[in-house]
Amino acid sequence: MATDDLNARRSFAQSNPLSHERIVALFLARTGRTPKAVEPLTSIAAEYHAVYKVLLPLAAKASSSSSTESFYLRVSRPCIPSIKTENEVACIAWVRRHAPSVPVPEVLFWASDTTELGYEYIVMNEIPGVSLDKCWKDMSVEGLDAIAEQVAGYCVDLMAACSSPAAGCFDGSVAGLKFGKGQNDIIAGPFVNEKCWEEPVIRAHLPAHESFDTVNAVGPFSSYSAYLATEISIPCRLLSSYLPGKYTALAERANRLVQTVLPTHAETIDKVPTQLSHRDMHFGNIMVQDGRVTGFVDWEFAAISASTVGNVPLFWPCAFDEQADAAQARCLGIYKRIVAERLPEMLGWLEEEPKGVAQRVRRVGSLLKYVAMCSIDRSESEEKINGWAAAAETELAALGV
Repeated sequence: MATDDLNARRSFAQSNPLSHERIVALFLARTGRTPKAVEPLTSIAAEYHAVYKVLLPLAAKASSSSSTESFYLRVSRPCIPSIKTENEVACIAWVRRHAPSVPVPEVLFWASDTTELGYEYIVMNEIPGVSLDKCWKDMSVEGLDAIAEQVAGYCVDLMAACSSPAAGCFDGSVAGLKFGKGQNDIIAGPFVNEKCWEEPVIRAHLPAHESFDTVNAVGPFSSYSAYLATEISIPCRLLSSYLPGKYTALAERANRLVQTVLPTHAETIDKVPTQLSHRDMHFGNIMVQDGRVTGFVDWEFAAISASTVGNVPLFWPCAFDEQADAAQARCLGIYKRIVAERLPEMLGWLEEEPKGVAQRVRRVGSLLKYVAMCSIDRSESEEKINGWAAAAETELAALGV
């Protein structure tokens, strides 16, 4: 993604899109309480939402030494219609119900349409502490190790919950979550990917007959191989339709992968366990206080996905330097140790599958998506796009195509 495109995404978080009066009216209508204070958090470097901290008077029946309680109003940038908001709320609800040891926010109320505010939004309680990216450099090695052990433990708790007969939705599918007949009915829904075509880009660069659903692998998918096939087929169609000639040979080779190689390996690929996973667990989304993990935030791209892809926490410290690289590597090592101790049957997937056919096929799909998106919307240099195309060719050759 080009730097100017990233800055444009983050500008929404800094734009303060809602007036004080509108937020007060929303909370009064939804809770019967008038906010004591509303603070726009414009310094947050978020790509998908603007955030407001809202201080409400304590509910009548609540017992607390404080007279107020804090909530966060997260207002969605208009880019992914309805499914991202509902997916986040449903994933949080599923975790709270089936993996209650895992600390996540509590959603007070939400809307996946724009009727009330002109934007989709979620209101959730404040999790105590600060995000790990703000304080890890001040920790001792032992202190950060203790945090990593807690994160790994919670991830294993989530893995175990997904394997429970009560979990539902985890029959090898690749999907997001949504609500069925009511808030207690959580079912497989559209798969939400942060590297998707967004609606403003689709409207600006593609014909009117194209939509979010036609250019993204939305699903839900009955298997991992079905998801991979769609992730490759869509950019191949886009390249052939809108960039005829330039990448025709690449698209044809990738289509042969879907038609010949993928079916041959489908049975093996579909043995990879699928789990509900956060899929963006970097230090900025891990809240800590007094040496303890207090919560995991930003579940908007959580999904049921292959364990080897999504369930490994990133442990990225939100920094680019040798100290950050060393911290990330150390945390990942601790994660693998905890998995080996508590769920040894998963360790083989974590260590071996990244070298296997499924991951090569997945890389082909990702590279083709970058080539198609950035060629059509012109958001990256031709040199970088050609580099992705060459990398895709290399992966195809390794797969025998």
